[in-house]
Amino acid sequence: FALPGDEARLDARLEAGDRAEVLLRNDEFHTLQARAARNTFLEQHLQTLWAYVDLLRGRTWVVADRGPETQREHEAIAEALSKRDAKLARELNERHVEHAWGVVDTGFKRGTIASGPRLAKAAQ
Repeated sequence: FALPGDEARLDARLEAGDRAEVLLRNDEFHTLQARAARNTFLEQHLQTLWAYVDLLRGRTWVVADRGPETQREHEAIAEALSKRDAKLARELNERHVEHAWGVVDTGFKRGTIASGPRLAKAAQ
């Protein structure tokens, strides 16, 4: 997620394949949402959640490059939030998670993402 005025720089990093910067911005976006929603449970557990997400995400980036799509989804969510449209923001967040999970689920089904003992071994 790019902050206002930072979109061109993030777009350039996406095009250059700078996954680390994109993933950092993604994590920041979700952390800011949890904090803004005063969701202390989610905010406190994001570190654990991201550890698992990173295991999967590292493999899903190879399967499907969701960077540009994720950026567009984040921008739409941020726009809805800036307009204080909670219903739309929730719908966009749910769709965003569904899209991201769809990539992971496809990877599991194709066997391109490890699960169970294979995941534990891959994480070592």
